[in-house]
Amino acid sequence: MAKIQNSGNYIRQQMYGKAPYDTGNLKNNGISPLKSVGDIQVEFEIGGQNAPYGILLNNQSKIRGRANKHFGWIDKSFDEAVDGLAKMLGGVVEG
Repeated sequence: MAKIQNSGNYIRQQMYGKAPYDTGNLKNNGISPLKSVGDIQVEFEIGGQNAPYGILLNNQSKIRGRANKHFGWIDKSFDEAVDGLAKMLGGVVEG
């Protein structure tokens, strides 16, 4: 249980560190605390009620007709975090 909790915390911290920052709302209120779900799973939410635009910043290539410089931030940050975690654990990510 401790290993999955530590792994989840690592991924959440990496996502927090790479979250877009303007007013700080998304970074400080739009990434939920880590929650255990059973013995082998943890989860956290990005966006949610406090910052629903967090997902839009990831999914929309244009916002109000302008290029979105944060497009794909969740996907890129998660991939980088998983790669970092795999290196820490002495493994590799496949697929």
